[in-house]
Amino acid sequence: MDVKSYLHAWTTKKGLTPQFDIRATGPKHRQRFLCEVRVDGYTYVGAGNSITKKEAQKNASRDFITFLVRSGEVTASDVPADEGMGPEKMGPAYQAYGGSSENFTYIDRMQQQKNVEEAEDLDVNAALHGNWMMENAKSKLHQFIQVNKINADYVYKAVGPDHTRSFCCEMTIYVRQLGRNVTGRETASNKQTASKSCALSLVRQLYHLGVIEAYSGTLKKDRSAEGLMKPYPVAIDPNLEQQIEEALSDIVPVDVNAPQENTEGPGVTIMQMDRIKAMKEAKQTASGVVSWSPPQPNWNAWTGCNIDEGPLATTTLDDISSDLEGCHRSLCQNSTMYQESIREREALPVYGMRSKIMEAINDNPVVIIRGNTGCGKTTQVCQFILDDYVASGQGAWANICVTQP
Repeated sequence: MDVKSYLHAWTTKKGLTPQFDIRATGPKHRQRFLCEVRVDGYTYVGAGNSITKKEAQKNASRDFITFLVRSGEVTASDVPADEGMGPEKMGPAYQAYGGSSENFTYIDRMQQQKNVEEAEDLDVNAALHGNWMMENAKSKLHQFIQVNKINADYVYKAVGPDHTRSFCCEMTIYVRQLGRNVTGRETASNKQTASKSCALSLVRQLYHLGVIEAYSGTLKKDRSAEGLMKPYPVAIDPNLEQQIEEALSDIVPVDVNAPQENTEGPGVTIMQMDRIKAMKEAKQTASGVVSWSPPQPNWNAWTGCNIDEGPLATTTLDDISSDLEGCHRSLCQNSTMYQESIREREALPVYGMRSKIMEAINDNPVVIIRGNTGCGKTTQVCQFILDDYVASGQGAWANICVTQP
């Protein structure tokens, strides 16, 4: 039994029904699904995300069950263990592109690549950048490089997985008129488009810096009206023309002023009645609830996503804490650079108050620390908390958020 089936079984015993809300997030080339699960009578909202809807529902169910364990509704021993991903079950990263049920042929792939290239060539704000576009920027950049005798070349770097491979193009040139380097870096689906985008970035920078002038040639023609038929003169009978003029003269102008809105009567909907009847009334959810949970397994706090693959997908927090403690002990014993950093930290004034600061943090929910500028209160207090958790074998349970000073 997986966690989703366990959640359904538990809610059925309580006479409740879990409600799963799934929506797509992220760009199309790296789309993920965010799932939220709600249960009547509980203000907590379980959240989970993954690259598939099924895994997103499992992660949301696991998050809600973790909340039930923390609140004492469910014992941890009753929750089914996650066995992870075995060798006989390939992960989503190794499955066919588009899924096994989708007939995605080579022709579809070529059409998709063509659509991506056309979308990358679209430029709607060229007038703000001296009318420099992808069609004319590369030739202008090469002309500028030859005139100023600059030795530079495009540097390409492939990024992303094989099925959505993209290329990053970068070029740095020294501008003698400015006395400094100018760098352009752009990413596209192929090397040709990436080099054009990189050249466009450099040319537009040179234009705004006053090194080159605006483009004075003709821009790309608008071909949207090519399929429309142009008007042409037509000879008609004079009697017919006279009848049309008399008919138009007899027409009385109609008052097009909209009537004043009647605020006393009931409002009238302009939607179709069958659509109104088909609408379901959304259930009221408790407001003011901030979705938060303490550190838990299978969660990447940096990206805000569940971990679908790898050893951290099934590793417990205790094992992670032991690993962090071992790495920290090895650094303290073997790394001379780390030992020198510790000696520099011990020279700061705030280090003498370390024990008192940690006691205040452990005994109080909110602690305000005031000190002179340069005493180390901003950079060292968070480090004190992390070192204390790691040294005590609870590094995975540390929850620290650092903002600007």
